[in-house]
Amino acid sequence: MFNPGRVSGSQLARTVDRETFPILVLLAYTAAVVGTIGTWFGSDSWLMLVAGREIAEHGIPHHDGLTAWTIGRVWVDQQWLAHTGGYGLHELAGPAALVLVNAAAAVGGLALAVVGARQGGASARSAAFVALVCAPALIPFAVIRPQTLSYPLFVGLFLLLESSSPPTRMTLLCLPLLVLWANLHGSALLGVGLVSLWAVMGASSRGGRLGRSRVWERYVGLAAASWLCLLATPYTLSVVGYYRRIVFNPAFGEVVTEWMRPSFPFSTPFFLLAVVAAALVVTPRPRYSLFARAALALTVVAGFMAVRYTPWLPLLVAVLAPAALDALRRPRAAERHVRINLALVAVGLVAVTVFVVLQASKPASRYERTLRPAARRAATEAAERSDGLVLASPQHADWLLWHNPGLRGRIAFDVRFELLTADELRRLGAFFSHSDPAWRNAAACCSVFVLHTDAAVIDGLRRDLRVVYSDDTTTVLVRRSPE
Repeated sequence: MFNPGRVSGSQLARTVDRETFPILVLLAYTAAVVGTIGTWFGSDSWLMLVAGREIAEHGIPHHDGLTAWTIGRVWVDQQWLAHTGGYGLHELAGPAALVLVNAAAAVGGLALAVVGARQGGASARSAAFVALVCAPALIPFAVIRPQTLSYPLFVGLFLLLESSSPPTRMTLLCLPLLVLWANLHGSALLGVGLVSLWAVMGASSRGGRLGRSRVWERYVGLAAASWLCLLATPYTLSVVGYYRRIVFNPAFGEVVTEWMRPSFPFSTPFFLLAVVAAALVVTPRPRYSLFARAALALTVVAGFMAVRYTPWLPLLVAVLAPAALDALRRPRAAERHVRINLALVAVGLVAVTVFVVLQASKPASRYERTLRPAARRAATEAAERSDGLVLASPQHADWLLWHNPGLRGRIAFDVRFELLTADELRRLGAFFSHSDPAWRNAAACCSVFVLHTDAAVIDGLRRDLRVVYSDDTTTVLVRRSPE
């Protein structure tokens, strides 16, 4: 008698057996990502909560009302959907929900890349090996912030475009995907760039046939529509100014760490993958499409421009490199050890599930492991005794605002660097790097300082300030009263 349960179970077993190596790599990657995300909240994590609360209480923001130096300035919260969703998750289920959702997005990006490689004909072993090689370049960027949510969108968009030449009705799915992305993170600009690149490469590959088939109208139309997707936000045309400030502010690359060019040793995995990508661009086997080669080149160039652009390359390499590895040496067919493979996957799944549950069940205070309540209390008490502003490092500013809404309008600035002018950013850079003779002038208007425990900066401030609290990560200083 026909038994659907038995058939589906048998099919699942065959699939797991066939994909054992990729599954084990993805399980290990899941554990690494959850361990990374569950260890600490970064500056973007705290901004997500603060901005999300701002939207929940006051609606979509158009002018800043959070920090003193930028109060009243135009604030385009392009990431409003990620901020709102993150805040809602936190209020509904606590910080563990943020950890799990961001981990799912990070793992989903690499998993989708592995699926794309397998559907492209790559062997399971090669797909698993390349994913394992790419993982170290991705893990440092798997944190709680809007960019993490865009990794599956990037891979999904690439796979959709790569399989759509000439364009079909299915290709239109790229437009709602871009609209979603445009409300989650500014890297949607990269997605629009991919669509434009795909249109140019598709048109070029058809040469004179385009004029007769009029396929060029579809390419041009989709490319134009993709740019309009960037405007499909509550801010419409105002997002143009946001992208302009982000892309063309020269001080970003001089002052903000993630906007600086990659360097050794932190970006070593990216540099190694850039060499792999260069080889993939020029290799005659396998025969990658013009679009795939151009997309690799684009992500390499973007990665060399700024550290924050480096995660896109490993995701593309995970899709494309397995086929090249098979072209060099196709794995030989080997005897299947079905029971062993199923047992390995089962054990791995149980182990990772237990690990994830343990991480998710941690008390909320554990996510602030490097930012202690005592430091927060000391900063709050110092601010209450003073009428001046509080200058906090980017990693502390939104943490203080989240826990102490009464500091609204008294924190000097936060991680929304796009609200600052280039000169203001440079003055901050001089203050935090202690690199300019007049570096103290950058914060002359502030009376309370909440900084990373850095001997060089703190020793330089002792002449004008006194330490009221210090631990291995945070130091709180107040301006001395005139005698």
